[in-house]
Amino acid sequence: MNTIHSVKSHVTLLLLIAFVTTAAASAYPPDNAAILYYKAFMLLQESENVPTEVMADFMDGKVESNEQIREYLKHNQPAIEILQEASRIEKCQWALDHSKGFDLPMPELSKARKAAFLLVTDAQKLTEDGHIKEAFSRCLTAHRMANHISSDDLLISDLVGIAIHAKLDKTIKNILSRTSNSSEILTWLKDETFAVSQKQPSLKSVLKTESEIAVREMRKEKLDDVLHLEPDDEILKKLPAGLLEKIKQGDEAFFNASKTYYTNFITTVQDILDMPYSEAYKQSEELTQKSIKDASTNPGAIFAVIFAPSLTKLISMEVRHKTSVNALNCALGIYAHKAGTGALPDEIPADSPKDLFSNRDFEYEKTKDGFVLRCRGRDLFKDEIHEYEFKVPK
Repeated sequence: MNTIHSVKSHVTLLLLIAFVTTAAASAYPPDNAAILYYKAFMLLQESENVPTEVMADFMDGKVESNEQIREYLKHNQPAIEILQEASRIEKCQWALDHSKGFDLPMPELSKARKAAFLLVTDAQKLTEDGHIKEAFSRCLTAHRMANHISSDDLLISDLVGIAIHAKLDKTIKNILSRTSNSSEILTWLKDETFAVSQKQPSLKSVLKTESEIAVREMRKEKLDDVLHLEPDDEILKKLPAGLLEKIKQGDEAFFNASKTYYTNFITTVQDILDMPYSEAYKQSEELTQKSIKDASTNPGAIFAVIFAPSLTKLISMEVRHKTSVNALNCALGIYAHKAGTGALPDEIPADSPKDLFSNRDFEYEKTKDGFVLRCRGRDLFKDEIHEYEFKVPK
């Protein structure tokens, strides 16, 4: 890491710690998880003696630990303990100044990713040592941290949270494929993962926050930052020549009208997000085309045009993530059934969560290594049917 960048990052974290601790400096544990996360992030130590590819293989459960990995985990135990404590605190406020708009610094995101990788590494070591419930607990700690990271309802933090959730789900699947567990542990894990999933932010809340920031940024002095379109951008090719120049000449009345159009656009998006996936996808495509057409005669529609092409991607991403979470929760019910009866069920449990691409039960198929849960609806953005393979230890 660049030294100057590293120093700036640490100074920013120290300032944030000072800010969020002002109100309750003597209380412990604090009622704001961010205080402990910032403290843990400052304690994180790098795995300098472990080659990157070796660490990646260990986190994926492909290789066993070595002395260097265990030394790295030993040095990071203080940070792990604080992360566990922080994740159990309900409230998490990161003291982010939304008035900075798109220039808002968020050093906690890269630190949270490193903390998640640390927790995954520790979970794999605990699995190797036979401490399976503790390993699952590390995964749950990281899941709760991911929810906290996304708690400010900003798109970038939501994306980081989703990436962390996906990494932890992959880790849980790997541990399940390598260990035999009691029905009690599996039921506990199923309940805990379900509880975590219920606290994940929605795309609706994220877009509400992002739109409020975007509206504040729609002013002449911030125009270059808002537009930031490259000359070869596909969006520009669909718009009349000279449109951007008209926008740059816009007066206060123009920007007020643009804010009104964008606010109405986001209101329509929020209604679309309440629809079933396939209809939401169709409606978002139509809204995208409408905004592009409107921009031909109404330059103020450009701000909606900039955002519109991302709609189908974001809608599909949220459904894809939540469906993957549902598949894991459904699988845990199947694992628990096998632990209790000695055999995989012939059908998925009746109370299992659904495939959100179709709003129907997953298709369930036994295999020689375990079982597969398959979506019945198509991911329209990726044009594929997702399936989730789960292995059962022999």
